[in-house]
Amino acid sequence: MKILKLYSNRNKFNTIKFNENGFSFICGVELKEKSKNTYNGVGKTLSLILVDFCLGSNTLKSLSKLKYSFFLDIKINDSLYTIKRNAEKQSIIEIYKDEKVIISGLTDVKNFLSNEINIIKNNEISFRTILSYFLDIKVVVFLTQ
Repeated sequence: MKILKLYSNRNKFNTIKFNENGFSFICGVELKEKSKNTYNGVGKTLSLILVDFCLGSNTLKSLSKLKYSFFLDIKINDSLYTIKRNAEKQSIIEIYKDEKVIISGLTDVKNFLSNEINIIKNNEISFRTILSYFLDIKVVVFLTQ
């Protein structure tokens, strides 16, 4: 699975395009010592949280006040999909292919992703379990509109 793009239905959110042919890094740039500017609060952690959110994480209370929908374009093998998840009504999550809804509902989305990337689902291993090792997020996020 390749993550291609993270975006929103609101213009306040800056679209994030990921490198389709290699690694993508989400990082801040270290500035010279004399500069008082930092890259705290620019959205590095939030970007990872939103990728995780679109890939079927549990509900996030900190997002529930936002009237946003977030979209994640992904590629699995040669198929392109868009995952849409509503921040205010977090149970609304859908996967689109060719601009048509093909899967809806949190459980069905998780099962679809597990099946498409060939993860054997049992009591110990699932798509979400494996994803948690790559997105080790232990930060509480507080958002405002």
